[in-house]
Amino acid sequence: MKLTCSKDNLRQGVATVRRAINNRNTLPICDNILLEAQDNQILLTGTNLETTIMTRIPAVIDREGSVTLPNRLFAEYIGTIAEETINLDSPEEKAYTIFTAGGHTATIHGANPEDYPPRPTVNEGIAGSVEAEEFGRALNRVVGATAKEESRPALTGVNIRTSGPAFKVAAADGFQLAVDQGDLLEPPAEDLDVIIKANTIHEIIRNAQGATEPVRFLMVPERHQALFMIGRLKIFTQLIDQAFPNTEKLIPTTYSARMVVATKDFNRAAKTAALFAKDDSKIIRMRTQKTEGLADPGVGQLTGRSDQIGETSITFRVKEYEGDNAKVALNGDYMLEIGDVAGDDVEIRIDRTDTPVVIGIPGSEHYHRVIMPMFTSWPDEGPIMVTANGPAPSQPTAGEDDDVIQVEDTNESPEPAASVEPDEENEFERSNANPEDPFSEPTNSEDFEEAEKEQMAAGSAEG
Repeated sequence: MKLTCSKDNLRQGVATVRRAINNRNTLPICDNILLEAQDNQILLTGTNLETTIMTRIPAVIDREGSVTLPNRLFAEYIGTIAEETINLDSPEEKAYTIFTAGGHTATIHGANPEDYPPRPTVNEGIAGSVEAEEFGRALNRVVGATAKEESRPALTGVNIRTSGPAFKVAAADGFQLAVDQGDLLEPPAEDLDVIIKANTIHEIIRNAQGATEPVRFLMVPERHQALFMIGRLKIFTQLIDQAFPNTEKLIPTTYSARMVVATKDFNRAAKTAALFAKDDSKIIRMRTQKTEGLADPGVGQLTGRSDQIGETSITFRVKEYEGDNAKVALNGDYMLEIGDVAGDDVEIRIDRTDTPVVIGIPGSEHYHRVIMPMFTSWPDEGPIMVTANGPAPSQPTAGEDDDVIQVEDTNESPEPAASVEPDEENEFERSNANPEDPFSEPTNSEDFEEAEKEQMAAGSAEG
């Protein structure tokens, strides 16, 4: 193999395919990148046996051939070259490659390309396409809700479903659920219901951003295989062979308070509160109040505290408010993720202290993020202080600032079904639902398990 190519194209191609390589490869050669030179192109391949990433870059080929090179050294060496072009020469039947570029000369030893795992092939299946930006944006909004532990494989990936001209994506970890949907460019011949691994989803998101070509997909459910194509990039992956829970019944439809907040304001408040919510449970308490006759229709407050660090309370402005005063405690990590996926504004719907919070985007019925509340004790607190122009910067004592107005706290939300001591505040799940309220049935991790069991039973009955 002998060729000349752009250093930048090679560097970008290597960086793309090496993301499929991980430290848990059972075959040492899977730590290498496969290079194949043919038809004035270099085909680069990286794999971990479950996911394979391939891309092509243009090159001037003097002699066709193939070689494998250690991915880390290969990538780091290319990064040190300042010249715009680079020459590669791999003598026939030799497992090394000579690099030359300006004053650079290096020899990197690899492995026999014949020992590299065969590339997966997906030639026939259920095909379709979707606009890249829309698909990437929808996946980005839900992938953060995937489970990090592998004890429940179905929740470690993103569920992709198609129905006619629309697609729906969903992810859950038992304590939160995120769903979004959009339109397909080319609907598949039959509806799909598959689960794609989270690491593959991240690669699709990364490459879909700014892409001018659509994302084309080819699914082979009976072989548990999927292929995604974006321009010259191909991502092969194994599907997760599990049934994903039915998410429709897990999204609450009632609320006692709804507010719309500027995302940047909510983000700033959440990041500040998270600095103090450093206990294992990472609890952040959120209170909301209706304000009538003032500049803003409502006001919100986030509080983070730790016995070792201290406490902080941050108020934020509310653009829209309807309903009563409300309060709820959430995990700080989940709260920080809210601002990462919302647009300019975020919609927050709260019912009671023991029911899930629903996060959305104003004006959109497609995106929902459902977060389970955390049990905690609520100290006796006065109303949130506001001024005629918005939230007060602090909580002064009565008479300290004549411009500060106390808004009557009419919060009638019940206390949590059970309070816990601070060292037990990592308990997410609620146990007491109101049997007379159809929307108060527990939507905790057990719901996901029940839904999985129902679907597995249904599948067995059909079989």
